[in-house]
Amino acid sequence: MKMVGSEEVLSLVLPMVCQRSFEADAEYVDCIQHGVCRGVFERAGMQPLNFQRSEMIVPNYFEPFEQRNVPVYCVADPVPEGVLYRQFKADGDQDRPNLLEQI
Repeated sequence: MKMVGSEEVLSLVLPMVCQRSFEADAEYVDCIQHGVCRGVFERAGMQPLNFQRSEMIVPNYFEPFEQRNVPVYCVADPVPEGVLYRQFKADGDQDRPNLLEQI
């Protein structure tokens, strides 16, 4: 998905993306980001992942599969003062074919 515009639009778009994904039998939708206010995602019905707890697992490694939460780090060049920097990594389990026959 590509988006240009106010980050507030995410509060409206993300619920539709999630609904469409679940209708397609996706197990989850994740969005790893830096720079967008947490409230935007909370208003969309999403919640932050607590990496120290295991009630919810959102895997990042699929081949080979690792059933654990893995923090994702990012690096960027210095950003001039006053410039808002945003970075995203997002996918769902239907983005790529998984080769695993069983877990």
